[in-house]
Amino acid sequence: MNYILEIKAFYDRLEVKPLSASGIALWYALMHINNKAGWAEEFSVPVTVLSLKSGLSERSVSNARNELETKGYIDFRSREGNRSAIYKLNGLS
Repeated sequence: MNYILEIKAFYDRLEVKPLSASGIALWYALMHINNKAGWAEEFSVPVTVLSLKSGLSERSVSNARNELETKGYIDFRSREGNRSAIYKLNGLS
């Protein structure tokens, strides 16, 4: 995944599939985390980390995550217990 190309494509896509400010903040947090993970196909991250990196409450992270999935920006799978969800960023470029 090319970080710059994805950001450019992200802004192009916002014109046709707009996001809330929370959705935008969470998308950037997920991009940052996946970049640090070496662009893994799938990755897990605790909601507390997403909250810290995005500046959103845990409830807002959950809402933004649902918005990102509904609009096709990401896929995620919740897991049972205290296990972190698994995320997949959908390439936009």
